[in-house]
Amino acid sequence: MLHLLLFITPTLLTCVVSGDSCGQQNVSGAKGGEIILRVPNVKIRKINWVLVQIGDLIVTTEPGGSIDDIDVMTQYRGRVSSDADGSLHIYKLSLQDRGSYKANIKRTSGDDKCVVFNLTVYEPLSPGDIRISPTITRNGSCSLELLCSVDKPDVLITWRKLHGGAINVTQGILYVPPSDVNFTYMCNARNPVSNVSKTVIPEEYCKTGKPPKEEITTEYAQVGGLQCQQENHYGLTQEQQQASTVYSEVQHAKKSTNSQKKPTKMEGTALETVYSYVSLPQESQQNGNGAPTARPRTQCNGTNAKSS
Repeated sequence: MLHLLLFITPTLLTCVVSGDSCGQQNVSGAKGGEIILRVPNVKIRKINWVLVQIGDLIVTTEPGGSIDDIDVMTQYRGRVSSDADGSLHIYKLSLQDRGSYKANIKRTSGDDKCVVFNLTVYEPLSPGDIRISPTITRNGSCSLELLCSVDKPDVLITWRKLHGGAINVTQGILYVPPSDVNFTYMCNARNPVSNVSKTVIPEEYCKTGKPPKEEITTEYAQVGGLQCQQENHYGLTQEQQQASTVYSEVQHAKKSTNSQKKPTKMEGTALETVYSYVSLPQESQQNGNGAPTARPRTQCNGTNAKSS
């Protein structure tokens, strides 16, 4: 009888099946980011990492060992390192890195195991990817249907009304009755590696038929080992900016002292989540007409972070 063993880490779940078949694990990474292919916590002598699509060896890792670039498959040179337990880090991910990676684990006991990691690489979303298309009905009043869309695969779209309240959404289309056109609505687009939002006040569509001037976009971006949030406010008065607050979710990478030297400064993969309350700055710049201009602000929690 086959026995299924589960090994759980803070960020990864690894399945190993006793017998001849390999365990399977699905993992996701962001284009330009990094991923760790975490092996089970067993006594390991060495691991041969194979690119399944072509059957070629990428590299061999050993617990506590390092990697010499000359021994690495050409397309991964300068982009891989070994963790203390022999797990494989891949840096500077590209869409071409998508595929299956097989870890042939040679155990000290002589009982070999294997795990196949199915890696999907996604492009991080940006606020500019969100398109909000209105359909306006005018019968003495204005009612709208707002379609929120993103022209990228594997994106989840959701709508919500700021400050609460019920909404009418069918297949991603938001119906706004005349009584609710002056409320603020947010379209959120999410994929496995990013989360962005755009807010609209439908009344502006009723007036001009064009996108509203008052628009806030929120972008979550990975900066080093931190997650940062940038808020862009367009066409808001100084009083509106003063009244705006943001709740941001920031993930910090926990340090690990037993990792080998890596191409980047970031060590470890375990994450902790911190919620921070941010009040937007009260000062504003004015243009030649005396109106406030857009002032993008970036909030990062942690040290050694910079905007990208």
